[in-house]
This record gives sequence, C-alpha cells and structure tokens, in this order.
Amino acid sequence: MERNFLFNLRSNYSFEYFTQMEEEAIETAETLSEKVDDVTSRINRIIDLRCDGSQTKFSQLVNVNQTTMNNYCARRRAISLDAVLHVLDTFKEISAEWLLRGVGDMTRGASAASALSDTERELFKLKCEDNERLAKENERLNNWVDILLKKGGA
Repeated sequence: MERNFLFNLRSNYSFEYFTQMEEEAIETAETLSEKVDDVTSRINRIIDLRCDGSQTKFSQLVNVNQTTMNNYCARRRAISLDAVLHVLDTFKEISAEWLLRGVGDMTRGASAASALSDTERELFKLKCEDNERLAKENERLNNWVDILLKKGGA
C-alpha cells in the first residue's frame, strides 16, 4: 500500500516540482527571518530612543526577562508575539503597523512633540536656545560689518 502511494506520488509529480516546492519553502523561511530581523531592528530603535539604549531598563519596562530580551536584541532568538504585545502595551504611542511591518511613522496619532522623550525635549529646547543666540550674534556681526563698510567707504 505504502509502496503504491510513493509510486503514484513520484509519477504524478516531477522532480522539478519537488525542487520548486523546497525552494519556495526556503524562500518563505528566509523572508520570515528577515521580517523578524526588521522587527528586532525597530525594537532596538525603541530601546535607543525611549530607554537611552539600556536593554535592562527596556526589559524592566516591558516586563520581559533580561536574558530573553538580550537574546532578542542580539538576534539569537526570534522575538515572540507576547514580547511584541508587551512593547505595544508599554509604549502606547508606538504604532503596531510600524513595529510589525515597518509601515508609517513610529508613533501613532501623536504630534511630534508629544512623541519625544524628556531627554529629546530638553535637547530640542537647548537647540532652539542656541539658534536664537546665534541669530542675535549674527545680527550683531552684520551690524558691525555695515558700520565698518560705511567707515571704509566714506
């Protein structure tokens, strides 16, 4: 019975068919692996932006074991759906579409200012103050140039 089944299987499907099926299975596995790597890359970006690069702080916030999180980030282990859900529950501003598929903005429905961490807000404030100071300095120097040109031309 088993021998007849194998014979029928071999006669109905060519070697090329089985080779093609195997190649498609490998391609699908590689695609899934790339998608997991992409999610891991986006998780690492969240760690950098929201936890100042600290995997320890991140794992505590999302309630995932530190060793497990290290394995995810180092790509030694595929990230679990449970871990992804913990991330989305903890960081409500993070777009699930962005995290899972890389589509759209990192934050969902939040303005750019509210999506910034405290450190990012402070840096932004300092940059604005620097820009204002430099604009005043530039204006002062332009006034001196005008004065010097008038003296030199008179």
